[in-house]
Amino acid sequence: MSNPHVADALNQLFGRRSAFVLIGLTGRTGSGCTTAAALLSKEFPELKLPEPQLTDAKAEERKYRIIKDYAQRNWQPFFTISISNVILSFLLDSTEKDIRAFFVKAGLLKNEQLNNFINSWQPAQTAWLKAHEALRQSGQSPEQMDDFLIQWHGPISDFFKIVRGGLGPSSTTILQVVGDNLRKSGEPFSDEHIPRNFYTLPNRIAQLVTLVRDLQLSRGKPAYIVLDALRNPFELLYFRERFAAFYVLAISTPNEDRERRLSVRQNYNAKQIAELDSKEYPEKNKPLSGYDAFTSQNIQSCLEKADVYISNSGFVPPNQDVDTTGLSPQLVKYFALILHPGLITPTRSERCMQIAFAARANSGCISRQVGAAITDENDSVKAVGWNDVPAGQVPCLLRRATDLIGRQDQGAGARQGSCRLIHAANC
Repeated sequence: MSNPHVADALNQLFGRRSAFVLIGLTGRTGSGCTTAAALLSKEFPELKLPEPQLTDAKAEERKYRIIKDYAQRNWQPFFTISISNVILSFLLDSTEKDIRAFFVKAGLLKNEQLNNFINSWQPAQTAWLKAHEALRQSGQSPEQMDDFLIQWHGPISDFFKIVRGGLGPSSTTILQVVGDNLRKSGEPFSDEHIPRNFYTLPNRIAQLVTLVRDLQLSRGKPAYIVLDALRNPFELLYFRERFAAFYVLAISTPNEDRERRLSVRQNYNAKQIAELDSKEYPEKNKPLSGYDAFTSQNIQSCLEKADVYISNSGFVPPNQDVDTTGLSPQLVKYFALILHPGLITPTRSERCMQIAFAARANSGCISRQVGAAITDENDSVKAVGWNDVPAGQVPCLLRRATDLIGRQDQGAGARQGSCRLIHAANC
C-alpha cells in the first residue's frame, strides 16, 4: 500500500521544480532559435505533435508516449524574452540627437532608413519612459508589472518589429554593434572599455525575468520563460549562477540548410553571410584576443557550455510554413525532463554521449577537454578515450608557470607536456 505522506512529499518536490523554468537558447543566426522560442510560446495543441506508434516493442516510441502524456498535463506557454529586443531597448534610453549622430558616423543606415527608424522610435520611447521604472523597483504590484508588459508588447514591441523586419540584414549589424558596446561600456553608442559595466545587458534581462516570474507566481501560475538567444558565453554563465532553474538548449543545423534559410527566407547575400559567420564564429575565422574575447559574440563557446543539443535540419521554401515536426518533439521532451528528471531513460545515443562526457574529465588539457566512446553497431560501448599528452609526459593541468620559469620542475619542461599532442584513446 502506498504511503500518502510519501506521495505528498513527491508532489511538493516536483511542484517546486515546475513553478519556475528559465530556458536559454543559443545557436548561430539561421539555426532556428527564434523558431524554437515561438514553439515554446504556443499552447500545447498548437505544437501538433505526432501520435506515438505502438505497433511493436520499440522502447523509444513508448518513452515518447510517456513524455507526451506528461507534458500535455503540465504544459504552459513560455513567455519569450528576445535578447535582440532587450538590446534595442537601450536605444530608448537615448536621445534622438545621439541616435542620429551614431548611425550617421557608423554608416549603418541610409537617410530614408534612419528617418523611418526615428519615426518608430519616438512613440516607443514615450511608452518606455512611462513604464521602465517597474524594472528598477522591487515590490511592484501585479497591476504595475502587468502595465509594463502591456507597454512592452504594445508600442515598444512595434518599434522592435520595425527595426528587425524593416531593416533586413542591417538590423543584425546594428544589434551586434550595440550589443558589443553595451558589454564594453554599458552604453549603446560607446566602445570605451569599462569592465564594471560588463553586465549591464544581462542585468536588464534578469530584471525582465524577475518581473515576469513574480507576476506569474502572484497569479498562482507557473513562470516559464525562454531567452532568445544568448550569444556571449559569459552572459550564459551569469544566468546559470543567477537562476538555479536555468537550462541552455543549443539549436544546431547543417550549415548548408542554415545558409539557404538566410539567403532565401531572410534576403542575406553571400557577403553578408560571410560577415555574419566571421562575427559569430571568431575562432574559426579570426580568433578573439584581449578584452574583445569577453565582450564579443562567441557562439562556439556558448555551444560548448550548453546543457542539451537539439537538431533542426531541413529547409522549407518561403511560400510554405516552417516544418517544425522534428523540432517540437525534442523541445517537449526536454521540457518534461526539466520538470521531472528521470521520467524516461536516455536513448542509446544519449547514453554513449554521457559516457564520453564523463571520460573527458580525465583530460589534463586546460583549454579543451574531449572525450570519446567507441561502440559497435548495437551501441554497445567497447572503449572510451580522452585527449591527453603522450605517456610519460606531464599535462598542462599539472604544471605551474612559476616552476617552469624558475626551472624548478625539470620533469615538466616546456618541450614536454604540450596538450597540442593528442593521445588517441587511452582505452
